[in-house]
Amino acid sequence: MLRRSFVTASTGTVAAVAVPMLATQPAVGISDVRRLHKDVADLTVLDDQRGGHQAMEAAALAGARKALALQHKSAMDPIRGRLYSAAADCIGLAAWSCIDARDPEHAQQHLERAMTLAGLARDSGAQFRIWTFMSMLANQLGDYPQALAAAQASRSTGAARRDIRRPEWIAFYTRGELDGLTGVTLGLSGSRPQAEAHFHRCVSALRPDQHRNRALYLAYVATEQLAQGDAEEAVNTALKVVTLPAATAGRTSHLLREFTTILTTCAPRSTAARAWADRPLTATA
Repeated sequence: MLRRSFVTASTGTVAAVAVPMLATQPAVGISDVRRLHKDVADLTVLDDQRGGHQAMEAAALAGARKALALQHKSAMDPIRGRLYSAAADCIGLAAWSCIDARDPEHAQQHLERAMTLAGLARDSGAQFRIWTFMSMLANQLGDYPQALAAAQASRSTGAARRDIRRPEWIAFYTRGELDGLTGVTLGLSGSRPQAEAHFHRCVSALRPDQHRNRALYLAYVATEQLAQGDAEEAVNTALKVVTLPAATAGRTSHLLREFTTILTTCAPRSTAARAWADRPLTATA
């Protein structure tokens, strides 16, 4: 009888101790996931405005660390998957920032980690995006077979087979972006006037908030004008680029450096070259 009383008392004590411990243990819910996805959306807007830069890479990695830290708290399995998904999105954005800034080594490291997290999340949308970034990185490095293979892998994901609701990161892809990509293709094939025409259409169709793309595609316009021998008009266009917020970041900065090299090689003593050399010192091209 005494033993039964002891067991009953002990069980009650253990239960009394265990319940408060569980009650005070923080749990992760849908509101935490929504906050993380808001962070991803904000980073996407920052990319549209400024392009790839170290501050954006650091912010994206910090977002991933926040998402992964929540894995140590109590959560249902679907919530855990969405935490992995948010971390994959953040690290994917860090990779994209490095691709845009021409930092392939860090981009590759981020992409490999992001793909692992997307696999843990079983998120085909994240996998689609990361394969796309891998294709772009391979193309940037001149590894065209791998670029094609990665693009084909993106098309085989579940997200590509379904017409899912478009996330924030695809919002940049407008009719103007299609003209811009057409211009890039035509420029690479040597069809300079047609490429310039598409770039002009692209710039005209951009939203007011797309600062990065406006700077990028205006830089392409300047490059095509220079390739057609119109150095003065090309410099006038390039001088517009350097006044834009995103002129010193990512691919735009790289294009302007190429523009400088071509101009000083082809027409080093021209009036246009002198005007470009005297551009504002805030321009880093």
